[in-house]
Amino acid sequence: MNLTKEKVFGESLENGYKIQVHIKECAGLKIPPHVKCPNMLEYAFNMPNPIPDLQWNDKGIRATLSFGQQQFKTFVPWDSITAMRIIERGEQVIVIWPGETKNLSHDEPPKSPKPTLSIVR
Repeated sequence: MNLTKEKVFGESLENGYKIQVHIKECAGLKIPPHVKCPNMLEYAFNMPNPIPDLQWNDKGIRATLSFGQQQFKTFVPWDSITAMRIIERGEQVIVIWPGETKNLSHDEPPKSPKPTLSIVR
């Protein structure tokens, strides 16, 4: 089973779940200047402040999000996402892509990302 970020995100949203994506700095990331990485952004179709333009494709997630009552058009490339927390009625599943974190040693090639699943109650 290949758990790509796009597939996990899309299927979770389409099933009505709330998703928190944990992000890091990366080329193409577009968030408000006052929001620093690492950070977490939240997506769902049934948010208190609806996200009418929520879209995702093979490049990343595009949406207008609210930051302190201010609307901001965001873009989060898949490379910026290190983990997703999928929430439904108090149950959570966390998907982590450990290969996405920066290597401390520049001599080693990055390991291929193999997501892991954890169920948190």
